[in-house]
Amino acid sequence: MYIKTPKRYRRGAKQRGLISMRTILIWLLVPPLIVIGIGIYENRAQITPWLTNEVNRLVSDVDSTVRQISAPAPTPTPDPSSDKQRAFAAWERGAIQEAIAYFKQAAPNAPNDLQVHYYLTLGLINQGQVDEALTAAQKAVNASPFSPDAWAIQAMVLNRLERPGEAIVSASRALQLVPESLITAQVDPNIAQSLRSQRARALAFLAEAYLIAGQGERARATVDDALELYPDSQEALVVSGRIYSEVDFDFITAKDEFEAAYALDPRMTYAAIWLARIESREENYARSIEIYEGIINRNPGNTLALFELADYYFRVEGNPNEALTYLQRCIEADPEYAGCHYLRGRVLIREEQAAEALISFQTAHDLDQTNGYYTYWLARAHMDTGQCQLALPYLEEGYRRAVEENTDTVLIESFEYTLNQARVGCGVAPVVPVATPTPLPGI
Repeated sequence: MYIKTPKRYRRGAKQRGLISMRTILIWLLVPPLIVIGIGIYENRAQITPWLTNEVNRLVSDVDSTVRQISAPAPTPTPDPSSDKQRAFAAWERGAIQEAIAYFKQAAPNAPNDLQVHYYLTLGLINQGQVDEALTAAQKAVNASPFSPDAWAIQAMVLNRLERPGEAIVSASRALQLVPESLITAQVDPNIAQSLRSQRARALAFLAEAYLIAGQGERARATVDDALELYPDSQEALVVSGRIYSEVDFDFITAKDEFEAAYALDPRMTYAAIWLARIESREENYARSIEIYEGIINRNPGNTLALFELADYYFRVEGNPNEALTYLQRCIEADPEYAGCHYLRGRVLIREEQAAEALISFQTAHDLDQTNGYYTYWLARAHMDTGQCQLALPYLEEGYRRAVEENTDTVLIESFEYTLNQARVGCGVAPVVPVATPTPLPGI
């Protein structure tokens, strides 16, 4: 039997309406959504690219966030300060070779430090490593493109590489950055003095470029301007000495200029070497040897001094063993220094070791194919080893170049004579019968 419980009346209870709130909300929201959907569908060509870009951007942001979270902590850049301090301490002692090593360590961590790249360039020039110096000079310009010293040091390197046209451009840019008007407008005397030094340096290397280009009078006028502006310019004194020596053949005045330059800063080996060369020319060999040995005592790998010492023992002392010792040190210090390979070949030819000499001449020629003497002696070595067919191409090419340049009559005559010898030896008719030439120096 089931008992039916009567429904109780509860005060305040609401009766359910005919239309629920849910129904009203559906009717209010669904039509707009349908309209929006239709609009999106009809404009899908315009909306799809935007939506794709937004989705891709969101995915990229998420991917970047994940990469940053999972990436290792960046390695801190080494501080170059300690290497710079050691480099300048070595520089003060005149230990240029040691300073270069520290500057090289500092350079990768100091790409915008003009001091590092400038002194590295200057050190490499002093050590005779001019190809490497050019790279360092270009980095100096990149580090501070509005520094006249950066452009001037680049001109100095280009002069060492016998590229006067480019050196003129670089030195001219340096002069643009330190015009005379800037100097005259300067109130502070110390700053004005520094600016005069910079402009004189640029003028000196411009004059040197003119000298290399064969414009002696223009070189003299330019270096005179430099010395008038700043009489203690070591760079200008060296160039002035070169002009007196190479253009005026006034070796006494040239020596005075080199002495003055050397006295200003004996650490600058390139100035010391010019002085030692003029001493050798005057047969003051004891003084020149003293200067060269002083350089290599502080800088054992200085190829310029090692070459000059080897040349002295070969040509003056007639001591091939001592010459070869210095040449071996030179080649070990810089295997790409063509001059030491060439001189080694000359010593070995004198010692009748033609096969060994051939290797040295070939190396020198491979390193510098524009030097007529390297080409000539490579051909001579081929002939001395009975290989006239191998000698002919070098003799023909070298002779053609020597005639085109027309600057060294002794070299031209030697090419003519030896070329005819080679043609006869190889069974080829001589080009032109010529007289026996003036012997090349050192033969």
